[in-house]
Formats: sequence, C-alpha cells, structure tokens
Amino acid sequence: MEAGEEPLAAAARELAEETGVAGLPLWEVGVFGKPGRDPRGPVVSVAHVTWADPAAVRAAAASDEAAVRWFPVTGLPLLAFDHAEIIPAACRFLEEKLASPHPGIVAGQDGELLHRALARLDG
Repeated sequence: MEAGEEPLAAAARELAEETGVAGLPLWEVGVFGKPGRDPRGPVVSVAHVTWADPAAVRAAAASDEAAVRWFPVTGLPLLAFDHAEIIPAACRFLEEKLASPHPGIVAGQDGELLHRALARLDG
C-alpha cells in the first residue's frame, strides 16, 4: 500500500500494475499475518479475490513480473509463503458468495467447478 491508500484501492492498483487486468470487482478475503509467514520479516497481507473468465480477461506481464499465466485452482504451481492457505480461503469466500441471494457473479457451470475444486483443496 502507498501512503494514504486504502487496501481495496491498493489491491486494484497492484493487479493492474502486475497483470494489466483492471475494472474487475474485488472482494476482501481476509487478513493474513501469522508470525513467520514471510521469512523476510513481519508482513501482513490483505487478500482480495475476483471472478474472471480467463478466456475473456487478458492478463499480461507488466511492472516487475516476467510472465503471467492462468492456472486451474487445483493445478497450482508451488506457492510461496502461506498462499496455500490464502487460495482455499478465497475459494470458500467465492463459494459463499455464489450461495448468497445476490452474489454479484454470473458463474454458470463455473460455480459447480468451484465447488468441486474447493472439495479437492479441502482434501
């Protein structure tokens, strides 16, 4: 976050800077700050999630990233720090959002894919 910046604005800015993706709704998943989560020192992260169709949303490396690529949630590469905890939390958030009366997401078949992916992530 930059001075005077709110977490949601920082998340949207970072997403745009690192991937070129902008204009998608972002929702706060949670705050992650367990001591030792980052070997470089104490770090607190406010995780956000969005719902995007990778066929319709083009992401491209920008800023300090060498490459950007979509991965299925059940086929993620090795993740740094506590991201293996954050990803299932984001999936659970989306699952709850889809179950709400006014989810703000048009998921179609992807909603069922999310349910199955979450079941696999939860073991």
